[in-house]
Amino acid sequence: MLLEKRPMHTSPSQIARSLRAFRNAHRLGLLRGVRILPGPKPCEAVVGQFGREYPGNTVPRLPLPQCTRNRCECKYVAIGSEKFRRLRTTKPSAENLRRLLETLEAVGLVRLKDIT
Repeated sequence: MLLEKRPMHTSPSQIARSLRAFRNAHRLGLLRGVRILPGPKPCEAVVGQFGREYPGNTVPRLPLPQCTRNRCECKYVAIGSEKFRRLRTTKPSAENLRRLLETLEAVGLVRLKDIT
């Protein structure tokens, strides 16, 4: 089925942006994996993969190719790595905050110009 015939809750450009951010976070060691969270009325394709964890560099595009719904409302859920947890729990200091924000910007999760 063509994408135009299956409108999505999230636009293709937003999906592409998420996939790039996952790949970058995976490359930096911040992401352990990604799961797909089924929408309110999930199709069989997403129910069949429920609970499966994909490496950050091999996350499938949404909607899944076998999706039978008119509108895909599934979402990605990122699972942080141990490195990410250490960054999150490091004692706050100006230097640690700067490094954390730069890392998050590098993977596309935040834009510093939006914060400052």
